[in-house]
Amino acid sequence: MANEIKKPKLLPPIYENWFAFLANKPSQSIYEYPLYSDSVITGENTTDFGPYQFLNPVSPRSSKIRPILILRVDSRLTYDFNRPFETNLGYYHGGDLIDEIAAFLSLLLGARFKAGALMREFRENGDRFGRPIQYIEKVIPNIFLEHNIYKLPSVRGIREITSLEPLKYIPNIPEENLIALIRAARLYQDSLWIAESEPSLAWVMLVSAIEVVANQWKKESELPEQLLQFSKPDLYKYLKENVKEEEKIKQIAKLLVNICGSTKKFVDFTLEFLPQPPPKRPPPFLRHSWETVKMKDSLKKIYGHRSNALHGGIPFPFSMCEAPYWSQGQEAPAEIPMGLGTMCEGGSWRIEDTPFVLNTFEYIVRNCLLNWMKSIGTSK
Repeated sequence: MANEIKKPKLLPPIYENWFAFLANKPSQSIYEYPLYSDSVITGENTTDFGPYQFLNPVSPRSSKIRPILILRVDSRLTYDFNRPFETNLGYYHGGDLIDEIAAFLSLLLGARFKAGALMREFRENGDRFGRPIQYIEKVIPNIFLEHNIYKLPSVRGIREITSLEPLKYIPNIPEENLIALIRAARLYQDSLWIAESEPSLAWVMLVSAIEVVANQWKKESELPEQLLQFSKPDLYKYLKENVKEEEKIKQIAKLLVNICGSTKKFVDFTLEFLPQPPPKRPPPFLRHSWETVKMKDSLKKIYGHRSNALHGGIPFPFSMCEAPYWSQGQEAPAEIPMGLGTMCEGGSWRIEDTPFVLNTFEYIVRNCLLNWMKSIGTSK
């Protein structure tokens, strides 16, 4: 059945290899790779994910970055090295099949994961114990804490291998949706690795992760004026009051449509797939409201900070990049910055302009992506 599905020329390797496995194409080789993390994994799975097996080496519990899973890949892929050379972005995301799997592990488990280099290869008619490999290298980053406090405390701890269940959706996901999902997962994955040392860049990556899938999800168009009114209400109000000619307002809205449209897609997608509030929350005065109107307002402000960061070189507000307040007795860290405002390092911000800390937004982004993944992986 798998080989009856029409597929474009270039497919993500995780997807193409799975289809080849389902089509009973011959195995070319079996490879093993270490997967690095600072979390703890319980259990292993060698049966449920087609050509991919996750073996648990029972790594000691530690806050250090270390191999905590061994990925075994049954490669069914053959490569055409004679195809015409042309510029084609295809499924490009800056990584290979192993990086795709590591990114999905980060997303599904909500933890830092990075794929290591090939360590052992099993070939037909080769050594039955496999051939150790050491000639390939991959850079594994480290985590550096400020004041020995985590800015993303929620991405550490014990994870169960059963949380990888949605990985089974991959063969059911339409190709273009899967490419967007992989790119978003890669952005999410990278954001976790840099969050402790470069939190403002992590913010940019998390917003971009939502943007990637929102662009794929939101196909229908809206009138430029509606987008302007949604994304820039103060500007829209000013134009309505001071520009009497309706045609001029329409022309201005058209000029701004790309900026305003991206804001609306980001907000609409996040609200559509917004998860329930975290199961454990801090005291009420440290929570962010999950009510739609307030969430929408906060998301628009976050997108504004992201635009400032990308186009003006202005980092995300200082208080949004700090570790969340977490006092003894709290069930969970604060979801918002402390106090009535912040003045620091040449900038000042009112509390209403700094709606989340990074840890809260990571929770929202991850679960929005997972909810979308489930919707496209289970729909018929």
